[in-house]
Amino acid sequence: MAQRYEPAPLRLFIAFDLPGAVKDELVALQAAWQRTAGETAAVVKWVPIGGVHLTLKFLGAAPPAQVDLIRLALAQAMGGLRALRLRLAAVGVFPGPQRPRVLWVGLAGEVEALAVVQRRVEQALAPLGYPPEGRFTPHLTLGRLRDQASTAERRAVGQAVVALPAPRGASFVLDVVHVIRSELRPSGARYTSLAQVALETER
Repeated sequence: MAQRYEPAPLRLFIAFDLPGAVKDELVALQAAWQRTAGETAAVVKWVPIGGVHLTLKFLGAAPPAQVDLIRLALAQAMGGLRALRLRLAAVGVFPGPQRPRVLWVGLAGEVEALAVVQRRVEQALAPLGYPPEGRFTPHLTLGRLRDQASTAERRAVGQAVVALPAPRGASFVLDVVHVIRSELRPSGARYTSLAQVALETER
């Protein structure tokens, strides 16, 4: 009896991609943070900005055959929702400046509408076996503290946030939700958009 072949699962998440101008501003913010933190910046693993997305939901391992079902569920859930106009806002750290683990920049603008999109994503994918996650805090990750960072180093990185210039705040539009595959490689993560669902745009 022939052995049945099972394709390897895909590591997937749902996200908005970002315009190039926004990524340029994130590069500038990241560089400013590095300069402000000085030598302490070495304890941060900085995120390559080319791979930054506004993540709505992380799915984890998913069967390849489910990609079309995910797309169809998202297309139905996004019906009637309009494109979002957002801008970069304050920078900050999770969970706090005394012992930070994640460096991020927040978002302003139509954040309530963004929350609606995220809830629709959660509701649409729950029947496919992806239960809703916790509270949604819209942000873009710029870096993560390395595990070996000392308490003093963490505090120095956290305090550097107060010296950062505020983002310019130019608005941008997000109008396509992507189903993205993440491939973890020694050279870094590789991201591929496997499916897209467009939001309604203004006429």
